[in-house]
Amino acid sequence: MVAIVALLATNVYFYVKYKNTGDQVYELTGEKVNMQAEIDRIEAEMDRLTNENVEINAALKASQDSVQSAIASLRHQLEQNNLTREQLTEAQQEINQLKLQVSQYKEEIEQLKNQNARLTSERDELKREISSSSERVAELEDLNTDLTDKVKVASALKISDIVVNGVKERNSDKENVETRARRTDKLKITFTIADNPLAERGMHDVYLRVIDPNGNLRTADYGLFEVNGNQIQYTYKT
Repeated sequence: MVAIVALLATNVYFYVKYKNTGDQVYELTGEKVNMQAEIDRIEAEMDRLTNENVEINAALKASQDSVQSAIASLRHQLEQNNLTREQLTEAQQEINQLKLQVSQYKEEIEQLKNQNARLTSERDELKREISSSSERVAELEDLNTDLTDKVKVASALKISDIVVNGVKERNSDKENVETRARRTDKLKITFTIADNPLAERGMHDVYLRVIDPNGNLRTADYGLFEVNGNQIQYTYKT
């Protein structure tokens, strides 16, 4: 009778022990599955942040590498069988720390994106200002060129009262006005230069061009003068 009671007690003991052990294993397995799911979510978030196409600095790159290394380490730990409560607790602490690290990394990425957006906006605004300034400079240069041309035209000497006479030379050094071309030895040209306060002060050369009835320039020395960048022959310079 005593032996039967002892056997029953032993069976009850082992039943309770194995039941508790089974419950504990089931509980630990559930925690491990939940941790693996958390790691999956963390890795997915890191992949999303990595695909933001933001140029990161060395510090952020180091943080990114650290997170990826921690994820790989945790996955390896959770792949082990028969993990103890202490090991799972330690793994959960590492996951919590990893969450914090990813959260900080996310904040830094957002700050970097905002900074990049601000710099892009400032760059575009600066480009618009430079473009506007360039256009204004071009307008002022055109205006200055136009004014310079107008001043140049306005400052030109104006000639009026032009009189051309054929002259016949006499032995007595006297000159008689001739109306017939065949009896003319030379031409006497007189003109008046109008006063122009815009003209440059000083001596000025006056170039004369005499064209014959056939449209040919009458010239002896083939001298040239420049007008608006063009070389033009003249008959006489005074």
